[in-house]
Amino acid sequence: MHAGAKWYLVESRGSVKLGVRDEGKYQSRVLNYEWSNRGLHEGARRTIEIYKNFYS
Repeated sequence: MHAGAKWYLVESRGSVKLGVRDEGKYQSRVLNYEWSNRGLHEGARRTIEIYKNFYS
């Protein structure tokens, strides 16, 4: 994956799901946070950590 990949969060069965699309390939992972304001905030913070670890 290159730095231009699209990272986003979506709802999946009441949970936060992280999706990454890069050069026509798609990967996703359901995060252990409920789909709510608080859960979405925590999921976004976790996604930032994952992104930093991935590109460091």
